[in-house]
Amino acid sequence: MKRLLILFIALIVAPSLDASDKNIYLDLMQKAVEAYTPQQIEDYISTVDEGGIREHGYARLTSNIGILIAHGRLQEMKPLFVRMMDVCMRQLPVAHLLRKGYSPGNDFAVKEIVCCILELEKAGTFPAEKTAEWRSCLSPCSAVSLYDSQPEPGSNKAHNWCVFGAASECARVMAGMGGEIEYAEKYISDQLRFFDVNGMYKDPNQPMVYDIVTRLQFMAALDFGYNGPSRAALEDNLLKSAFHTIEMQSVTGEIPYGGRSNQFLHNETSIAAVFEYYASWMKRRGDLKSAARFKAAALRAIESLDFWLEQTPVTHVKNRYPTESGYGCERYAYFNKYMVTMGSWAYLAYRFADDSIEPSRKEEPASTFVMSPEFHRIVMNKGGYTLEFDVNADKHYDCSGLGRFQRKGAPCTVAFSTPCTTKPNYRLDLVNEGPLSLSPGWEKYEILSSKPGKLVLTNGTDSWETRLSSRGLRMKFTSEEAITVTVPVFMTDGETETAITVTDKAVSVSYRGWTCRWTVKGGRFVNTGKVYGNRNGHMLRVDAVGGTEIEIRASIASAAAPVTASGPSPLALSRRESLENCRKSLKRKASPSRPAYEYLLRKADKYIDAVEYSVTMQTVTPPSGDKRDYMSMGPYWWPDPNKKDGLPYIRKDGRINPESKQMEAGTYLKKTCSALQALGYAYYYSGDEKYAAKAARILRTFFTDPKTGMNPHLTYGQCIPGRCTGRGIGLIDTKNLANTVDAITLLEGSSSWTETDKRELQEWFSSFLTWMLESDIGKEEGIQKNNHGTAYDLQVCCYSIYCGKPEIALAQLEKVSRGRMDVQFPADASQPLELARTKSWNYTTMNLSIWMDLTRVAGNLGVDMWEWKNSLGVGLKEVVEWFFPYIIDHKEWPYENIAGTLSPSAIAYVAQTYCQRYPEADLQAILKGIEEYTSAGKSLNFNTLPLRLQYPD
Repeated sequence: MKRLLILFIALIVAPSLDASDKNIYLDLMQKAVEAYTPQQIEDYISTVDEGGIREHGYARLTSNIGILIAHGRLQEMKPLFVRMMDVCMRQLPVAHLLRKGYSPGNDFAVKEIVCCILELEKAGTFPAEKTAEWRSCLSPCSAVSLYDSQPEPGSNKAHNWCVFGAASECARVMAGMGGEIEYAEKYISDQLRFFDVNGMYKDPNQPMVYDIVTRLQFMAALDFGYNGPSRAALEDNLLKSAFHTIEMQSVTGEIPYGGRSNQFLHNETSIAAVFEYYASWMKRRGDLKSAARFKAAALRAIESLDFWLEQTPVTHVKNRYPTESGYGCERYAYFNKYMVTMGSWAYLAYRFADDSIEPSRKEEPASTFVMSPEFHRIVMNKGGYTLEFDVNADKHYDCSGLGRFQRKGAPCTVAFSTPCTTKPNYRLDLVNEGPLSLSPGWEKYEILSSKPGKLVLTNGTDSWETRLSSRGLRMKFTSEEAITVTVPVFMTDGETETAITVTDKAVSVSYRGWTCRWTVKGGRFVNTGKVYGNRNGHMLRVDAVGGTEIEIRASIASAAAPVTASGPSPLALSRRESLENCRKSLKRKASPSRPAYEYLLRKADKYIDAVEYSVTMQTVTPPSGDKRDYMSMGPYWWPDPNKKDGLPYIRKDGRINPESKQMEAGTYLKKTCSALQALGYAYYYSGDEKYAAKAARILRTFFTDPKTGMNPHLTYGQCIPGRCTGRGIGLIDTKNLANTVDAITLLEGSSSWTETDKRELQEWFSSFLTWMLESDIGKEEGIQKNNHGTAYDLQVCCYSIYCGKPEIALAQLEKVSRGRMDVQFPADASQPLELARTKSWNYTTMNLSIWMDLTRVAGNLGVDMWEWKNSLGVGLKEVVEWFFPYIIDHKEWPYENIAGTLSPSAIAYVAQTYCQRYPEADLQAILKGIEEYTSAGKSLNFNTLPLRLQYPD
């Protein structure tokens, strides 16, 4: 499946390539066939030889093999194929099997046989007399002799089986292999009564698979040339459901859960085929924009299969239990039948696909699709997340409540893809105590309101409000009584166990490099220890128990992984997905980020011919005698006027001694960081190699060059004449370096920044990080209580992520940063350690901005720091909101502040980060207040701030 993934990536990043390669569907067919071992096929043949073809899996497997042979694949299977095909053709009439009480299932397989013969004839794979022999077996057969299901039109028994037979008859007519178009018309016209108001097909109990698969059979009939009296009405229904089908697809590429035959691999090849049909149809209608959307949706569907098809052995259902166990399968959904079904739908996708259609590169807009009452489901897509609710579940397969929570790019099951039910019509290895979804346990569900990203449900008295955004989901439950909400937590797929942590306030589950994290407000989590099963594996039930109002939040994040040469390195502060979306938006002249982009390029251009600084350029030699050692002086320390030599120096907080500027290393570092931030982002957004080339020269000169590179320690940082040659507080000098690592990471892919460059710089940061954590001076800074301690945490996190050691960052956040909240934030949510400074405004703002940085780092590691509260119940939300009245309401600042109310950009960053987490806040009002209250002297246009490009969420 690696080739499939490579092809998909190529389609997205290289417009010069074909929009699609139909061969990806042949790849899927081959994967389906190769999932059967040679022994399995021999056993299958023996079973058929003894008892006849009792279901359609055998004919489909035969046809898939033949089609692949026709396309130059599986040539070694030619003799086996002929043997199998001869059996299929001899047993086409069903009467002899019906007499034995068997249901042969030709209803599903005749069109596959027809297409196989056509492909073989087109390729000239076998002598014409052989394919003519196969034709001669099929052509004389009447429809009555071929199909098991032939109910009278209007009967409640007439459902999807009839559409399969109708499509097969259209295929026979098209291929000149007999066929009765009257038979097709009879059932196509009859089945129109089963479409709902959205053009979705209502098979009994409305299973989602059979809506999609049956619509696919109608499409096949049209593709085979059906042009009867019912064509217009049929196409009208298919058109009604077209864009709803995109809305119902999850961000992971999957069809909705619900009903029988769900969670099998063939589900996604069926919807891929549907999307390919719609794409080609839209192109014929002249709607190229919509065609591009459907093409992209098809590619999302097939990409979702990559993980499952790369496993050994391949299973046909989305779990890793042994195939022979039948785990997650209905009695009819066994491997021999349903594995090859994936290949059959892939072939239809191959037939429908138009390579000239280029897939859309735009994200799908936010949507909340409320299905008709017959389907009783709601699918929400926004911000790279999907939710699916069922408000009136078929209890044989599902239960009501929230049954799906997925994130784009993440394993579909890391949270949950489908609920658990009490007595499932599929096999499990345990007995469920009851139903399990995310639910307050209501008996009935009604929709009060819905719009993109928001849904409000009620049971008549209680309410359940759900909001979905790029930060995940937020749900608020309100009741007149105490509330208990059940939360499913994924335990195992049958092969891999997840890592689960449950505390009173948070639940996390880690699986295949991703973490789903839940938090609760107004209640607590209780681990019930009860285990349930669904098609994907086992789920642990955790209850959120609270009073009459409870709030639950959840997000899914990728755990930062070690840096490798094969893929992009993780970012510490920015979200790569957000940067990529911003980069795409900049192609539009009307992009709101364009002013910031133009400002960024102007800034970066100024650095192209600027000096590349080195610590060796400092005029003061450190005590070591090595000018590669960084040295700086504490800025607030002055000569003692009462001492002839001024020693030891004394502290004057907030008042900078000009003498400190004579130690230039700090200035050089600051200028280097500013240049790297501008150049790194300029390269990423523009692709202009000149920016990367300059950044690479700067990095080598300041850090890794054996002659000019800085030694990785700050032993002589912020020395004090007459007192010390260096101290832990000196680590504040490298705070800006932490904010630079993302810009450095974005240089990857440039020809100017090689793997050797990256490795050498990682080694430098790794050595510096070790010095921070293990040296006496580094430890001294780590225990500082004020902004120095906060900045220390940020540096540890950013450097460890850049070095591929995310576990260090997680430990620093959980074990150290969390504790700083007790030290720094009192009950009134002020920052007394910063307010005590002579530059209280700037220090308060600076410390807040570092905390905002930490929330971004934590978010990339799957941790929501906004949910953290100290022992007094104070968290970052309260601390930020303590500050806002001084900006928005122009409340008088009562603390000493010799520097004035400066730092408008820092305040803007705090406001932006806060409003991204709490979108109901009015960012523009806050920015306007900043502009009016600060002494910036010019308009504060957020659109021109580099923040717009660094953190574009």
